[in-house]
Amino acid sequence: MKNIYKYLIAVLPFFVSCSTEEDEVVLPPEYDAKWFEQATVDFIPLGEENGFVYNINESTGQSFWGTTEADFQVSLDLGSDSDANIEKIQFFAFVETRSGANTQYYGGAMGKPVATVNNPGDTFEITISSDEVYQLYSTELASSRPDGLATDDLVELKWAITDANGDVLDTREGCVGFNCTYGIQTKVNYVDTWLGEFEYTWIEVGPDTETYSHGDLTVGSKGSVLFSPGDEEGQYSVDDLSMGASFSVNSGYITFDDATGVLSVYNNTTYANKWTLVSVTPEVLTLEWEYYYTQWYAEYGTVELRRDDGLSWPEITTIENY
Repeated sequence: MKNIYKYLIAVLPFFVSCSTEEDEVVLPPEYDAKWFEQATVDFIPLGEENGFVYNINESTGQSFWGTTEADFQVSLDLGSDSDANIEKIQFFAFVETRSGANTQYYGGAMGKPVATVNNPGDTFEITISSDEVYQLYSTELASSRPDGLATDDLVELKWAITDANGDVLDTREGCVGFNCTYGIQTKVNYVDTWLGEFEYTWIEVGPDTETYSHGDLTVGSKGSVLFSPGDEEGQYSVDDLSMGASFSVNSGYITFDDATGVLSVYNNTTYANKWTLVSVTPEVLTLEWEYYYTQWYAEYGTVELRRDDGLSWPEITTIENY
């Protein structure tokens, strides 16, 4: 028994030390990411279109650029390092051309500078012009694109952000992920000379037209008339042939013969709205108006139809009324 006590006394400190000592866990210091390791740039198109617009007139075959400038609101997010002093952000343009299944990339690794924003805030706006991008690459594109970019070409943007300390995030070099580039494409719109909403201005108004017109017309009165697709091909519905001048809305439709230049006006009512051609320019079609009651009352007038959609009024030779 005496020997057993001696054994317990000898080993007891060992058990005590094992049960009371713990290994201390040392955590690494929290990593403080820099802005250039986490910054993101987002583009939000301004307006209805997301890029450039090219119009093709189905009634005449005419084609032209509708919009060569793409406007964006750009947001710059620096992550947790939001207090960084950003001096500038530079945007660089690249071009990818497409001809059938063949593509060609212009700009190499570094591209060409197309826009610079100094001291940018969290959000700012930029405009990218397809004409300006083409001028940057006009030498390289001269043989295949002598008149400008084609509708299936892609403009690609990359950017370099620089802070006051000289630190740089350049998405042209070693950038991995989705926030490295932004592409601008061209939307092809099919338009028509005789489709749209056009502003009218009355430059002459008969005295009884002022009295009885449902649009309460006087000289200088403005409004809009809507031309929309008709029931048959080549027909264009007009929501009010009188453009506010009759005592009520008088709908109808028109047709146009490209070969002869004859514009035909068809009434849906018995009030016999009549258009007479005064003059026509690419932007302004001027008409004299009268209708059934003009034979008894001084209800008549002269109205200008103005367009600002990039299309032109055709060369009308005469107007026939039905």
